[in-house]
Amino acid sequence: MEAFQQASNSAHELGFEKLMQHSWSVSALTLDPAKLLEEFPRWLEKLSARHQGSIIIIIDSIDQIQQVEKHMKWLIDPLPVNVRVIVSVNVETC
Repeated sequence: MEAFQQASNSAHELGFEKLMQHSWSVSALTLDPAKLLEEFPRWLEKLSARHQGSIIIIIDSIDQIQQVEKHMKWLIDPLPVNVRVIVSVNVETC
């Protein structure tokens, strides 16, 4: 199970990295997880200002994140008006 979680985390990090590179200057991109968490709210604000349509963030199985309050601090409140967040949970867990 631990190997799956590590692989899953790597996939999430890769997806996040690709999203950042697609919408942000690669030269300004950091791969330091702590700095990414710090920069994400500003990045989301800038992306929101530049993007005409909706921006959708999907978080699958949020109930499986340990210490979710700690790990979700990057999600700013309030969100920019064109940003939506969709989360899924396991019905048996909630």
